[in-house]
Amino acid sequence: MEIPIEKLPSEFEGFSIIQLSDLHLHRWISEAWLQSVVEKTNALDPDLVVITGDLIEEGIHRCGKFIGILKQIQSRYGVLAITGNHEFYTGIENFMAFAQKANIRVLRNESITVANVIEIVGIDDKAGIAFQEKGPDLESAIEGCDFNKPFILLSHRPENFEEAANMGVDLQLSGHTHAGQIPPMDLIVFLTYKYPYGLYGYNSSYIYTTSGTGIWGPPMRLFSRSEIVKFILTQKRPLS
Repeated sequence: MEIPIEKLPSEFEGFSIIQLSDLHLHRWISEAWLQSVVEKTNALDPDLVVITGDLIEEGIHRCGKFIGILKQIQSRYGVLAITGNHEFYTGIENFMAFAQKANIRVLRNESITVANVIEIVGIDDKAGIAFQEKGPDLESAIEGCDFNKPFILLSHRPENFEEAANMGVDLQLSGHTHAGQIPPMDLIVFLTYKYPYGLYGYNSSYIYTTSGTGIWGPPMRLFSRSEIVKFILTQKRPLS
């Protein structure tokens, strides 16, 4: 889907971002399945790949078989990730070691400038607070950011979007909800979250909440589907 961002330089018209989320890798996940996800991602020819949390479910001794597959992701500006709640459940040190081996840079309440053009900010999931971690801190994460550049926020949960938009975020990418995955969770998710699934706008900012690339719990979906999302950034066109 195309996302209009007025601040996007003309030479970066068409910059593409692939969002993966909620893969929930564990010992029973097929390596062939993850290989197909990576191949489909590469076929989309991304400029940047982001993983918005809940990448792994178990320790690196159980998930190590996936590292070589994830290293095959082809992206001009690399692969970025943030923590989800399950990264803390499985052990944050374990996740950080896994990400390093897989050539994935994790943003923990920090930002990175991609191609000297786009500010990408990643915040921790609030589950970290229960594990004596800081939790999400957007104010600290955006310190030093250039707000004249396109500003993209990676936040596992689709929360605090209006606050982020008022702070200058052009696009927030989130996951966590799985779009409910199966009834009755779909009803609970859509009643609990203001932005449960899909693309929403607020003033000139956008949030996209993905249903996730994988699944959690029962290996099934009903009334939802897993997805790989491709965003194409474009300059905002004036109304004719």
